[in-house]
Amino acid sequence: MIKGALSWGATAALSFLVLWLMVNQDMDAIAEGAENLGQKQMLLARLESLPEREDSIRRALGELENGVAQRRLYQGEPASIRREVQRDIRNVASNAGLQIESMRPLSDRRLADTNIAVSSIQLSYLATNEESLRFLQKIEEAEPTLRVQRLSIAIQSASNPNRPARLSISMEVAGYSIVGGVR
Repeated sequence: MIKGALSWGATAALSFLVLWLMVNQDMDAIAEGAENLGQKQMLLARLESLPEREDSIRRALGELENGVAQRRLYQGEPASIRREVQRDIRNVASNAGLQIESMRPLSDRRLADTNIAVSSIQLSYLATNEESLRFLQKIEEAEPTLRVQRLSIAIQSASNPNRPARLSISMEVAGYSIVGGVR
């Protein structure tokens, strides 16, 4: 009888241990499932907020594009834009230590397949190579954006040991605007 009781006790203990292991595994699986469910719910909430975030991102991007466009592009009517481009070229030349000899506006045009208008100015001046490079660098740094479209250089007077060469430079510089203005 003692053997039977021990055998029954061992069987009960073994059964309890197996049951405890199964329950423990089930509890671990339940805890893992709850964690996965929490993660899924969090991802679902983020997914549901995407359209709202997308709208706010689109608004912010639009504001950023408008800010960049307002800084980098000219605003206004074509005639006023040509005047502003001429004024800015004169200011850039003055800051570079150059005197513009002549300046004339060219016909406005549009960049192909865009709503961007190009207002070009043809100008000429005399300068040393160093002065001209300084002027070109300042044009590239200008805001609103100015870009050299064409450049022609001829030697006005040759250099000698005491003086650098004088160059006669003719160029076309363009400013850009959006047809109909920035929205």
